[in-house]
Amino acid sequence: MKIAVISDTHNLLRREVVEQLKECDVILHAGDICSPAVYDALDALGKPMLTVRGNNDGKWAVEKGIPDVVDTKWEGLRIFMVHDKRDIPSHVLTDGGGYDLVVFGHSHKYEELRVEKTLFLNPGSCGPVRFRLPVTMAVLDASGGGSSETSEMIVQRIDIQTGKTKSEMREVSPGEMKTLVIRVVKDIKRNKSAAQIAKKYKISLELSEQICRLYLTHPGVTVDGILGKMGL
Repeated sequence: MKIAVISDTHNLLRREVVEQLKECDVILHAGDICSPAVYDALDALGKPMLTVRGNNDGKWAVEKGIPDVVDTKWEGLRIFMVHDKRDIPSHVLTDGGGYDLVVFGHSHKYEELRVEKTLFLNPGSCGPVRFRLPVTMAVLDASGGGSSETSEMIVQRIDIQTGKTKSEMREVSPGEMKTLVIRVVKDIKRNKSAAQIAKKYKISLELSEQICRLYLTHPGVTVDGILGKMGL
């Protein structure tokens, strides 16, 4: 059994990610999907899917019945999943709590740790580029199956190519982001494309497209509203 583990798609479902998901038997998403459109696109792949709500998943996620916590047994594996590591119960953090797999996200940073027989995994973010963090996901080969064989679970970190080199883009600090969004909104009103905006400000196309999409699909949204939807 191959398990795709993703998190923090933030309105962006990359083609490369979809290709990986198609090769897996089940999808785990640790939250911050951020739009029903992305959720529906994942659901349309026809794979069993376990998801939790992230801090940027709104009323739509509640209406779809996405829980805050997943605590289940799947094909012999005990799985616990939340969005934020800080919401993992202390006894689980201490010794794994008897789970085979504990999944979380939120930080956008890949993390893989084994405690006793428990695998703790943050697959990182496979959505828009955030600062200098890599775009990642994970694929688990659990063909051994069963709690007694969890140590045989093979973890593959997948690094997603974003099509940009470091020399082609600059890092945008949290303090700069509001100014950037203000300027991008002005350029959108001038009918500039996402590609033109990305080139002008030397930012990733993914970031440019995300800002443009949030502005164009939420009539009347403010700059602070855009930042909020981006989780900033």
